[in-house]
Amino acid sequence: MAQYITRKNWLRLHFWPGIIIGFFISLIGMSGAVLLLKKPVLEWEIGKAVLYAPPVTGNSAFLSPDIWRQNAQAAYPQLSRVMGEAAPGSGFIPATNAMVFGSVSHSDKLGIAFIDPVSGTPKGFIVFDDLIFSQVVSLHRTLLLPPVSGGWLVVTCGIVLTLSVISGIVLWWPRKGWHQFMSALFLFRPGLQGAAKWRQWHYFFAVYFSLPLLLIAVTGIFLARPDILSIIPEYKPLITQLHQDMGIGIPGVIIAFLSGILLPLLYVSGIVIWWKKRKHQRNNISSVNGNIK
Repeated sequence: MAQYITRKNWLRLHFWPGIIIGFFISLIGMSGAVLLLKKPVLEWEIGKAVLYAPPVTGNSAFLSPDIWRQNAQAAYPQLSRVMGEAAPGSGFIPATNAMVFGSVSHSDKLGIAFIDPVSGTPKGFIVFDDLIFSQVVSLHRTLLLPPVSGGWLVVTCGIVLTLSVISGIVLWWPRKGWHQFMSALFLFRPGLQGAAKWRQWHYFFAVYFSLPLLLIAVTGIFLARPDILSIIPEYKPLITQLHQDMGIGIPGVIIAFLSGILLPLLYVSGIVIWWKKRKHQRNNISSVNGNIK
């Protein structure tokens, strides 16, 4: 009986927070997957001609940042107040042109001028806040809410995802030894119907992605709140890398991308499992009541 109650509590811990917060977790997962495609997305939205400078040949050297700044302000007067410059390859946007960024006239939006680092030729200007990519960034970081409230909601999503992964593993974990564990891990049973079929798909993918999801959730909690991360600033590069690629490069990026896509699928399948199970229970109750009559 105690074991049943414990499992029932684990099920509640897994289901109710997930069903309430899962929609927001799905949005964070999908937007995170898009951000991992940052390079092709920005090439499509901004254009390669604006982002990339011609290859440097011979003894060509970069001009000084002061010249980048002067040329940017001369070519783009809407860049009213320059806040800084980014050398090729050093900014948040992957570009081989230099970037000069600052405030846009009559607004609090961020403007970015792209300057050829060798010739100083202006290559283009964007208002970052107006990009679709910028909205995806905001969706991932704050769910399009004000920074403080949005940041705390993202932290809550990270905590709920962490609890969901742990409770899901507990609920899935076979209780009859090593042989059943291996069977549950590698054997896929065809022909299941109703909630059982959806549960198998839900568990199958969730188990294989449990460690990446757990790592993404925990690191995301720190990244969502800069004030928390400021306690351990020396670990910020490591936490960021673990969040983006698990610390293993391209294979980790692929795993993180698939994990982001998987989150809304797990959310939908969880709702379907609950609905089919509830429908089955209602049918059983109706059948029992009919037999009594």
